[in-house]
Amino acid sequence: MDKDMWQVIPMLLRPESTGTIRLASSDPYTAPLIDPKYFSKIQDLNVLIEGTKIGLALSKMEAFQKLGSKFYAAIFPGCEQFTPWTDEYWGCFIRHFSSTIYHASGTCKMGPSSDKTAVVDPTLKVYGIKGLRVIDCSIMSKIVSGNTNAPAIMIGEKGLDLIKADWPLGKR
Repeated sequence: MDKDMWQVIPMLLRPESTGTIRLASSDPYTAPLIDPKYFSKIQDLNVLIEGTKIGLALSKMEAFQKLGSKFYAAIFPGCEQFTPWTDEYWGCFIRHFSSTIYHASGTCKMGPSSDKTAVVDPTLKVYGIKGLRVIDCSIMSKIVSGNTNAPAIMIGEKGLDLIKADWPLGKR
């Protein structure tokens, strides 16, 4: 196809749904059981539906119309039972077509020992396991509103400082 194209991809910056990661067995080589529980909170779906409608409205603006912008109006497979372009239709489409942006975080939350959901302490040490730290974006209890690269670097640098402070040569 020799055509210019553009697309709007609404993404959740602050999803309300939270999933789980559980051990499948005591065997460390067994893959964990991961259930992201996408859209377990209806608000997440509603936000993406509104984002989709904003994208459609954008496509109808005069500037895009001057360029001959046209909405690809094929019915999405699996959503034929819904009236096209309604919230119900967009909800079906989003459930089939949405994806993450691969910035996983929050699986080893940092927090005080009084927080039963915290995995690591403020020095990034895993509660109850001597000699183990987690030094990546999994310690963030909430994902940042953007790319996780800079926070990952910051966490890594801070983790390095914490390790060096605990290292025997660092305690002179």
